[in-house]
Amino acid sequence: MTPPAKTLSVNTTLASAKSYAKKGQLDEAQQLYRSVLEAYPQNQQAKKGLNALQNGQVNQKNQSNSFQTQVDSLIALYSQGQIQKAQCVSEVLIKDHPNNPLLFNISGACYKAVGQLEAAVKRFEQALVIKPDYAEAHSNLGVTLQKLGHLDAAVKSFEKALVIKPDYAKVYCNLGVSLKKLGHLDAAVKSFEKALVIKPDYAKALSNLGATLQELGQLETAVKRYKLALVIKPDYAKAHYNLGVTLHELGQLDAAVKSYEQALTINPDYAEAHYNLGNTLKELGQLDEAIKSYEQALAIKPDYAEAKLNLSLAQLLTGNLQEGWKNYQWRWTLKDFDPKRSNSTFPWEGSPITNKILFVYCEQGIGDEIMFSSCIPDLIAQQPKLLIIKCDARLKALFNRSFPQVIIQDKNKQKDHIYSLENENIDFHVPMGDLPKYLRPNINAFPTTPAFIKPNIELHNKWVNRFNDIGTGIKIGLSWRGGSKANEKKSRSTTLQLWEPILQSGAHFVNLQYGDCSHEINQIHKATGITIHDWPDADPLKKLDNFSAQIAALDLVITIDNSTAHFAGALGVPTWVLLPFNPDWRWLLNRDDSPWYPSIRLFRQQESGNWTPVFNEVHQALKEYPIIKTRTVNLSATVLATAHVFREGDITEGHTRLTELLGLLDSESVTLSQDQVLALKPFLNDALTCLKHQDYSRLADILEMKINPLLISPQTIRGGE
Repeated sequence: MTPPAKTLSVNTTLASAKSYAKKGQLDEAQQLYRSVLEAYPQNQQAKKGLNALQNGQVNQKNQSNSFQTQVDSLIALYSQGQIQKAQCVSEVLIKDHPNNPLLFNISGACYKAVGQLEAAVKRFEQALVIKPDYAEAHSNLGVTLQKLGHLDAAVKSFEKALVIKPDYAKVYCNLGVSLKKLGHLDAAVKSFEKALVIKPDYAKALSNLGATLQELGQLETAVKRYKLALVIKPDYAKAHYNLGVTLHELGQLDAAVKSYEQALTINPDYAEAHYNLGNTLKELGQLDEAIKSYEQALAIKPDYAEAKLNLSLAQLLTGNLQEGWKNYQWRWTLKDFDPKRSNSTFPWEGSPITNKILFVYCEQGIGDEIMFSSCIPDLIAQQPKLLIIKCDARLKALFNRSFPQVIIQDKNKQKDHIYSLENENIDFHVPMGDLPKYLRPNINAFPTTPAFIKPNIELHNKWVNRFNDIGTGIKIGLSWRGGSKANEKKSRSTTLQLWEPILQSGAHFVNLQYGDCSHEINQIHKATGITIHDWPDADPLKKLDNFSAQIAALDLVITIDNSTAHFAGALGVPTWVLLPFNPDWRWLLNRDDSPWYPSIRLFRQQESGNWTPVFNEVHQALKEYPIIKTRTVNLSATVLATAHVFREGDITEGHTRLTELLGLLDSESVTLSQDQVLALKPFLNDALTCLKHQDYSRLADILEMKINPLLISPQTIRGGE
């Protein structure tokens, strides 16, 4: 505010200050008194007025017990932060002066200050009944409604205040905040800009304008607004924080770190700044520092769900599985986490489930469901009375085939379910993402079996025939985009052009990428002459049974971190996964293999955003990859077909099929793991005993129930024709 230059303006300013003080507009009054003292340091009226506001002193010219003196004292108490005393005084005065709007406004401000928002609303409304054109009461009511989440009502209150007082900068700023929260971003921008026309040095309005421009994607302009706010108010922690958020989004991570650290220098208890600093440090690969930042955020705000969850993901990434799984449960407290965790009784917490009924329900995305389903064989091995899995409808056929001992339910068809979480006969229930807490407490607890899901044999054969038609040589599936959030897509995904060195290897390439990517594929073909084979009936998003069969028929899959990696790994297909510098938690650190999927090999960025060395490494690995003539058979299907023949009574054909099967299983060329060989041996001996004693029904049972679940499907037979 410009200091008054003439005596007349001084008197006018002093009168305005006194008027503001009487109305309870204490900040405005103090500002006016200070403006006089800046120009005229010895002005006694300004000194006395400011002293009365700051120290609760009152002018004793009039009677000490006058109403105005009491009001002045009340205002002084409030300005000093003595809220409880001010509240008590205001209630006493209201009883004696029930028609004074100022008292109700001050009382409302006291209630708002202590968090009694509903009571504050009533007081502000009472003030407005007495004085409908009370701009400050409309403003205070709007702020309180905003805090309560009643945003539409808050907007109306702010608009009423502005009709009465069109130059009310603070109200324009608060109106902008409500409009932003309502998603009316363009209107919010206009409101903040109006506040700045009235008060160009309004740091809060500049910071809020920056935050709104950020949401609109105008990141560079947002940065300018934050920086201008910080020129005006260098100790504005919120503006430093907002600047950090925007710089992070721009990918300027080091600068974002500095902004968060500046915010924390000003306000060490800024939990959100600690949290976002942790996220940025995690992206920079500074995991230990990131964990410390999350822990500091939680020390300030113990129920900070986002910080707890991100702490768990950092712990899992570093291999601290026990602590990571424990904190991973905080995902259920996130507002936008869907589906919600069951509130029914008897959650499973790792106790034995032999002869018990366990209900497992899915959560998160398709890739997560596939990965967590690797725990289902562990549950089956405990011999429960009944195991029910509720999963995404697209996975039902695949899970039915892979886990025949389990009842598989479509999560979207609740009315068709015989079993549900509410059934009294269910012993335990557990979300699928909680299974690793009890079944994967450390790296040694992961199975070594390369596959745990089985494709449809008919669909698999269809794809084998298709791939045979495109020529001899290795068949490689490709996927290059993924991620559910914008930042994930940006960090995980690549352009198809980057794959050109790999495409020059001489192999046959098959498109596994979801979505319409014909333009990219055509561009590659025009530039290099290389064909990436694509079929219109291949749908990685909807027809997952067909998609898994397609993957199973390939020799190799090369993909970024998306659901394709999970399907290929779960099928036991050799898979190379290309990871960003800041990988997802499931891939851990500093290793080129995955405990979740033994058939996966990992290729990692060594520098954020730089894919070129990764593709060079993959290109070299492909040069060294053994291109072996193969034929593919499905041992699981062979076993089931053999069992069917025996059940139908065709003993001669059964003998022939069983002999061929045993020959395959005994062959060194078949890709069975040592664990599988050891597990199969006693069941094969039992099968031969049954054959000797002509117990064909039991033989069929052994084939279907004992041998089949142990086999990988499909199996590659090396050296075949």
